[in-house]
Amino acid sequence: MARQASRGAISARSERGRNTRGERSGSESSRGAHQSPEESDNEDRRSGGEWGQAEITEIREKLEAIALTTTTSSNELRELQKKQQQLAATLKSEAIVGLTNSMGRKMEEMEQACKESTKATDFQADAAKHLESRVRAAIAQLESTHSLVVARVFQTKTTLGSSLLHPGEPTRKRTAVWDIKTPGPRCCFCNGGHISEKCEIYPDWETRQQQLRRKELCDRCTRAAAHAKCEKARRRCQYCKAVHHNALCRQKFPTTAVTQGARGEMESPKPDALATDPYPGKQRAAGKIQLINPVHLLKMGDADMETEEQAGPEEQAGPEEQAGPEEQAGREEPVKEARAGNEE
Repeated sequence: MARQASRGAISARSERGRNTRGERSGSESSRGAHQSPEESDNEDRRSGGEWGQAEITEIREKLEAIALTTTTSSNELRELQKKQQQLAATLKSEAIVGLTNSMGRKMEEMEQACKESTKATDFQADAAKHLESRVRAAIAQLESTHSLVVARVFQTKTTLGSSLLHPGEPTRKRTAVWDIKTPGPRCCFCNGGHISEKCEIYPDWETRQQQLRRKELCDRCTRAAAHAKCEKARRRCQYCKAVHHNALCRQKFPTTAVTQGARGEMESPKPDALATDPYPGKQRAAGKIQLINPVHLLKMGDADMETEEQAGPEEQAGPEEQAGPEEQAGREEPVKEARAGNEE
């Protein structure tokens, strides 16, 4: 609109200039017909000067119109540039908002996936800890049962050997050591009521080391394995001056063939043998090996003791006194064989 207005003003001014020049030229021509040559020359000079002034004015007006048009165009260009910048900023903000929304959705999905994976991992860890605790409890129970069975077998052998060596003596009722709860030392290998150095169930260094590893005990304080925080980390053996417990001295308690044989006899029966054969123990009598259960032996011993207590002294000694020398010699033969077996 501004351009059209400026162009209309310029065209109007040019029309006025043309009309003015036409009028002047007509008046000058009429004057030249009545004037002299000198007057006509002067008139030409005046008209020439006026015509040049009109042209300059017209050119000036055109230049002003061009300047106005240029100013208007530059203002419009600035406005267009501002609008372009605003549109670009709006587009950028829209793109950023869309990208932010998509990233937010992705982050929520990733967070949900992480939560689910964390829940699964926690469940697996809890299950593993629960299974580990149950396995440890089962191992501890098996170890205690193993120690109890070994101690019972050892006591049964001792009782059986004494009864075979001294058949004429009355059998006395014996109470198991593990049933008596008296304060005193406790063996770390068999849980017996004696110090660990005098353990007869695990008499040598090798069996004691195996039992120590099986029960996961410290080789310095014979407690739960904690070598880094052991109270007796600098404790030395009084026999060999090495850093270990006195009961684990290899020089004091060496592994020999005799101890190996004794250890083989004192080892507890395997679970398969217990399951298939109800009589895992051994009894040597009359040159034959007969399998019996140590529990049955204890029950039989208790029954014999009750019978002997109820019977009088005459009844207890009657069969032996009435028997002849041949029968007594026949009875002494299994006793001699049992003694020879124990000495071996």
